[in-house]
Amino acid sequence: MLVTLDLSTELEHKLQRQAELQNTPLNHFIETILTKTVNLERVELMRRLGNHATINEAIHKAFEFYVQYLQQQEILAEFGMIEYADDYDYKRQRSVA
Repeated sequence: MLVTLDLSTELEHKLQRQAELQNTPLNHFIETILTKTVNLERVELMRRLGNHATINEAIHKAFEFYVQYLQQQEILAEFGMIEYADDYDYKRQRSVA
């Protein structure tokens, strides 16, 4: 199964060098990496369930959700960490704004 990904130029150059070292075409090299590291059956399931036209689209959406999740975790970690001044009056502050 051929998988295409939009790669940054720097990453693409690194992968190209690795593929050349192994005397393998770049697309085959990337497919081999993905086959070893990504469960393609799950990716196909994700593509179908998400009604994505391509596997590439499904993977990008999964990365989007994962980054969003990590950002939410950072925010949640801050709860209870902010210390307010004892004389801070949020009701008075609302009427000012």
